[in-house]
Order: sequence, then structure tokens, then C-alpha cells
Amino acid sequence: RVPARLAEILRRAPMIDLAKKPLTPPTPVPIPVPKLERDLRDITIAIDAGHGGVHTGGRGTFLMEKDINLGVSLELKRILESWGARAPMTRDSDRHFSTRVDEDLDVRVDKVNAWKPDLFLSIHTNWVDHAAPRGFEVWVPANAHGARDRDSRDIAGLIRGELGGVWSSEDRGTKDDRNLRVLNGTRCCPSSLVELEFVSNRAAERQLGQPETQKKLARAIADAVYRWVVKRK
Repeated sequence: RVPARLAEILRRAPMIDLAKKPLTPPTPVPIPVPKLERDLRDITIAIDAGHGGVHTGGRGTFLMEKDINLGVSLELKRILESWGARAPMTRDSDRHFSTRVDEDLDVRVDKVNAWKPDLFLSIHTNWVDHAAPRGFEVWVPANAHGARDRDSRDIAGLIRGELGGVWSSEDRGTKDDRNLRVLNGTRCCPSSLVELEFVSNRAAERQLGQPETQKKLARAIADAVYRWVVKRK
């Protein structure tokens, strides 16, 4: 049952015989590469999509953190690999490694240490028990020293700078933590944990649920990674 005007439009619309003219998938749009100052083919960026499976992370009104993290992480992997980098992920689907949080995190840490990447990034979405807070932040291991400490803080600052181009909300800064297992356990390389925004904030949640926003967030992090690689040349 449709309005008479719409029914008339549909009746007059040309029909396509799919047997004679099959639909062809759209040509993938290439991802613009930054002005190359260094080849990324020798670079490995390990990506951890935080939570997963029974570990949902923070919950908004209609979104779960684990799904946002995975969406952004998959797009980040796609971009980095299109630029020639290797980008293994601790998970690339909605799964967990153990129902116990500590054991689940240990599996992720062991994967990253086995890969021995140039950089480890854990992607998360913030949550609090009230709706007011907004903003993004990046955490670094408090127990790091020397080059690992310097490089972790460098990538954190670059990511914050790029995320500022996506969000108009607060840059909550680079923060030190002694208890984040994925940061403190991955001693093989510089490590940072990105909190994209607050899923507990209604406005931020609506934006986080949009595929275009997730693509922008992934591209912002990828651009920061590229700048970090070039800086270390």
C-alpha cells in the first residue's frame, strides 16, 4: 500500500533485466597516501580492538563499545595495509579469548609480543556512569623508559592532534597508567591506548555509530601513525 502518486512513479519506472545486465560491484575508492617520505612496507603496527565477545566494554543507549572499537580498528588496518604496512590484529571479529578478563588480556599481550611490531595501538571508547563528559584521550604506559617511553608519548600526541580534526570536543590529554595490562605487558615496542570518545554521551554515541565517523577516526589515527614513522626516520 503506497500513495497513488508513488505507485504511478513506480509503474512508469524503467525495469532492469538482471539476467541481461548483471550488476557490477563499485570500483573500490583508493585511499589517498600521504606525501611519501618513507616507505611503510617494513613497518608493523599491531592493532588491538578493545573488548569483544562477552566483554562488551561500555554501553551507550544503543551501542556497545566492543563494536565501535572493532569498526574503527578494521578500517585502520585497511588503511595502513593499503599504504604498505603490516597491521595484524588481536581480534578481527566479535570474539573473546577467555571469559576471565585478565586471561583475555594476557592472550592479547602474548600475541603482540610474539609479533614484535614497531608500534602497538589499542582502540577503545570511553564510558562513565553519567552522560555529561565528552572528549578523547590517549594513555601510555607509566613504567616505560628511554626510547619506548619517548615513542609512546610521541604517537599519543600525534594521535590527539589528528583526533582534534574529527571532534570539536575536549582534548583530555596524554595520560599515564600503571594498571592497563595491554600497555604494561607489551614491552617489545612503544604502546598507546586510544579512548576515541564517550559512548555514554548521547551526542557522541550518535556520531560514533555512523560509519563515516568511524572511517574519519581510523584515518586520523592512520595519519598520526604515518607522521610518527616519518619522524623516526
